[in-house]
Amino acid sequence: MAAHQKNNRYLFGLALVTAIMAIGMAVTLVFEMAQRRDVETSLNTRPDSVTALTFQLEREFLRLRHTLDKSVYGTTPLDPDVLSLRFDIFNSRVVLLLESPLLSVLVNRPEYVQLMPRLQALIAQTEKALAQPKLSVAELKKLLADFNELGPQVQALSMAANTEVSHLLEHQAEESLDKTNLTIRLSMAMLLMLLIVSAGLAWRQKRQEKERRELEKITENLRQASLRAEAASRAKSDFLANMSHEIRTPMNGIIGMTDLALDTELSTEQREYIGLVKSSADALLTVINDILDFSKIESGKLSVEIIEFSLESMLRDTMRALAMRAHQKGLELLLHVASDVPDRVQGDPGRIRQVIVNLVGNAIKFTELGEIEVSVQRRAGAAAGQATLQFAVRDTGIGIAAEKFDTIFESFSQADTSTTRKYGGTGLGLTISAQLVALMGGQIKLHSALGQGSTFDFTLNLPVVSDNALAYYQKTGHIENLPVLVVDDNDTNRRVLCEMLGNWHMRPTAVASGALALAELTRAQQTEQPYPLALLDVQMPDMDGFELAQVIQQGRTGVMPIMMITSQGQRGDGERCRELGLAAYLTKPITQSDLLNAIMTTLGEPTNGAGVLVTRHSLREQRRMPHMQAPAWRILLAEDNAINQRLACIVLNKQGLSVALANNGREAVALWQNQPFDVILMDVDMPEMNGYEATEHIRAAEQVSDAHIPIIAMTAHAMQGAREECLAHGMDGYVSKPINMEALWHQLDELMPYPTASAEPTEAKLEPTPKPNNQASPVSPTSHLPVADFGQLRRSIDDNKDVFDELVSLYQTDGAVQRQKLHEALAAGDAQALKHAAHALKGMVGVFAAEQAMAAAQTAETRSADADAAQAVAQFDQALDAFDQALQAYQW
Repeated sequence: MAAHQKNNRYLFGLALVTAIMAIGMAVTLVFEMAQRRDVETSLNTRPDSVTALTFQLEREFLRLRHTLDKSVYGTTPLDPDVLSLRFDIFNSRVVLLLESPLLSVLVNRPEYVQLMPRLQALIAQTEKALAQPKLSVAELKKLLADFNELGPQVQALSMAANTEVSHLLEHQAEESLDKTNLTIRLSMAMLLMLLIVSAGLAWRQKRQEKERRELEKITENLRQASLRAEAASRAKSDFLANMSHEIRTPMNGIIGMTDLALDTELSTEQREYIGLVKSSADALLTVINDILDFSKIESGKLSVEIIEFSLESMLRDTMRALAMRAHQKGLELLLHVASDVPDRVQGDPGRIRQVIVNLVGNAIKFTELGEIEVSVQRRAGAAAGQATLQFAVRDTGIGIAAEKFDTIFESFSQADTSTTRKYGGTGLGLTISAQLVALMGGQIKLHSALGQGSTFDFTLNLPVVSDNALAYYQKTGHIENLPVLVVDDNDTNRRVLCEMLGNWHMRPTAVASGALALAELTRAQQTEQPYPLALLDVQMPDMDGFELAQVIQQGRTGVMPIMMITSQGQRGDGERCRELGLAAYLTKPITQSDLLNAIMTTLGEPTNGAGVLVTRHSLREQRRMPHMQAPAWRILLAEDNAINQRLACIVLNKQGLSVALANNGREAVALWQNQPFDVILMDVDMPEMNGYEATEHIRAAEQVSDAHIPIIAMTAHAMQGAREECLAHGMDGYVSKPINMEALWHQLDELMPYPTASAEPTEAKLEPTPKPNNQASPVSPTSHLPVADFGQLRRSIDDNKDVFDELVSLYQTDGAVQRQKLHEALAAGDAQALKHAAHALKGMVGVFAAEQAMAAAQTAETRSADADAAQAVAQFDQALDAFDQALQAYQW
């Protein structure tokens, strides 16, 4: 119908245009005819026409000549007045012809060109003669002769005017006829075109009507397909949500119950089997999370939140979670936050942490030697109230070829398919990271070359809560302008440490070796400007940090408090620190807040009234102290899954909390109405009445009493919008399952008041251990050394079995890989690879204080290029076998 109306309008418009053109042509034709008549009149009948003027000129010329003839040859005497009158009339006719607007008809005629100059001269001569008082007969005869001579030319001019006008009229008649014919032809053409267009439009209208019916059919099919696609999309989202719930719920039970089972008395074989179940469940949960994140991103269901957070605190916790993996491979893991980076910002710390963990995890995976640096720089160009921050992860790994830059960001892809087999992984990490960064308004960039490492960076514009950097909030008045000596062989480490110290207005001096450090200390002592503090790296060539500290202590070369910093914490380091009287022992990557706390403790300064915390263990203890003193709250747990009920009760009871169970939302509302509770942990998906409905019933009842009980949602749904939906239904907090106690405590910290901690702060203690021998020595038995000291490890990790199991799982996974590399290097005669593998294994077993294996590893590392390298490796294998047996036999 619309196309038909459009065709009718088009046809009507064309007809209207044709009619207007025809009318215009007719009007033009009439106008041309009228103009022709006007021209004819102008040329023939008007008083000022050319023919009239030339005729009058000829007549007056003849009259003037006749008057002169009578004056010369007649019997009547000459009357000067009559002669003057005739001359004036003739002269006026000449002037009228010259001033006529139609003179253009004659100006190019030869008759006019030849006559007018002579005629004007004759007029001038006659005026001069008539000006005399009396004319003689001779003068009159001369004038008459001149007029007689011009007579034929005047007659010729009159005839030329008639001829020219006739030609002009004929030409105009022909032009008018041509225009008339053209108008007729154009009118006929327009009529013919109108007929053709009308026929074409009729055919087109018929065709469009057919196409319209076909289009309506296609549109209806597309609409039905769209409805089916929307239904499929909703089904997919529901499927993802349900799968998230259905998978995470049993995973919660598996992980939780294996933790509880490992706390019981088990045989060696049982502990091994359950430990493998635990590590496999953790790995499976990681894969599930990656796939769910990828699915949510693909379906556009993933969003970011904007909350206030401390950038330094987020980076510190993130790096600590990654440090052990890096140190087990013998890699330096560094954190560098520029001094002008604001600490309090707004954004999504969880998503930023997820991106950094993915990037650093990849860097650790593909780097065998060197360092990995995470840096944050502030860039110019941000809007008011915002900061443009560039996050970068740099490694010294295998690098990536330029032609693979785009491929690695594709789903389930890596730069080389062989790396997938060698290093493992789903290939989703970089895809998820790139899309998360894009969701936060940034873009990941890659700079890399094969064999030269890689740098991934992304820039985010984050709202700034306060434009001050972390150093602004730290009280450093007592250490301003304090000289400090930094000794580290790694350029990046020296740069990062000096920048941190400079943020507090200290005066750092950095050197790259023990020898340079001794020279600098000697110079400072000689100039009576000794250093009141020194920071030493443990792992340095030629002279390590402990040897340097020993020389300083024995030589009394500017003795000062010494803080030891290491990237590979080893059994025996604590005892050596005690023997040498060192002030502190910290592990990398070290953050600005931890370094300041350690310096303040070393120099005897308080840090904001809180306990001085030197080691990570001490810092973690302080963070946990409030929870250790939590009151005996009564918690109502609404959960329909028996496994989750059992696990949650055990975990919460261990924290000193009293728990009442409700199997569904209806029971939860009834228990809340009849018993007092401090907080409700509410599952979302429950039979009879779900968590949302139960919460709405409770909130409706609270409106009468003005009371408010905190309700924390607990759900296995990890889909976008789950948290917002929980809060929209009146819940106060949200945690996902499997239950993470740290996340739960975080919610309780926000919702429930804690009493002020009264425990006195304690300083970290360095555990005694036999001093390891770092000097090369002949291959000798190490059976006299302890196989392992699991008790020492338990004390160092606060007797946390989860952490212990994680360390065991990491050793069992990565240790087998390194042992294989050790034997491959021995067979290939690759001393450098053998040394690296032995060093990596030494770091792994050192976590368990396995001194026998550590000593054997040291020997294999030292003798890697010697002829007896095979003997050293064989002894190392025996020590590792003994350690593996002890680890399998150990019961928690």
